[in-house]
Amino acid sequence: MTKRYLIQVAARNLSLILRKLFGVGTPRSLQGLMCAFRLLYFHIMMFYFSIVMYWRRPRACWVDVH
Repeated sequence: MTKRYLIQVAARNLSLILRKLFGVGTPRSLQGLMCAFRLLYFHIMMFYFSIVMYWRRPRACWVDVH
């Protein structure tokens, strides 16, 4: 067998595995999904850091001075 046919068979097997696991048949169809996951991860991390910075901010001490 030539290298070309081995690569074609491997790509076909990969598409069958992807279709079985994720419901998509080509690696290219996962590219948009990965972008969406990265965007979601970015927004979650920004929300987390905004909460952390809110709780770490210096607070004013109110002291009754007579």
